[in-house]
Amino acid sequence: MNHNSSTKYKAQPRLRERLREATHDAILEAAEQAFAKEGVHEARMETIAQAAGVAVGTLYNHFADRSALLGALLKTRAEQLTEGIDECLARTASEPFVDQLRAVVEVSQSSLYSDGCVRILMDGEALQLAKASNPAVFMKHLQARLDLLINRGIAAGAFRSEDSQFFAWFILSGIRSLTVRRLKGEATEPPEVAREALVRFLMHGMESRK
Repeated sequence: MNHNSSTKYKAQPRLRERLREATHDAILEAAEQAFAKEGVHEARMETIAQAAGVAVGTLYNHFADRSALLGALLKTRAEQLTEGIDECLARTASEPFVDQLRAVVEVSQSSLYSDGCVRILMDGEALQLAKASNPAVFMKHLQARLDLLINRGIAAGAFRSEDSQFFAWFILSGIRSLTVRRLKGEATEPPEVAREALVRFLMHGMESRK
């Protein structure tokens, strides 16, 4: 076997893996839209497969059932959120604290707290199915990242240390509330204006009293 043939055979598994990953991602995108629009139990797997551009059998090759699909979707969005926060914390480490907070709020709303995911998380039946994605583990990782942000705020003199054990939940609740408000049709301002209002609220509500 010559060198070119060897390279060709090595490239084929990588190509198949990339195609599988692309199909996996397309199914998740289609599932998020369908679950958010029609409800987790009402959305048809056939419709999701069609929107993803795959056969129904291909969908089931990737995900055993509806619960597995939902769990994978939420797990992926959670991983995107934690990776996004990691990137924000690294990129903005030397910037003023308010800019660090602003970056974390923005990336959070664009991943797990996007319109589609929040619609799904507002569905009580969906939450029952989502237990398979082990949200407790995700929240532990997310809490650690937000605690790092909060500790930076305390060190910068922007946040007070008293009550700081509640601050991560205040931040997440605020981000989720912005999305819910928009989904209910109560928001008339652009998303960036609402995010900036939240940043001001968090900065002043949790600010140091020194």
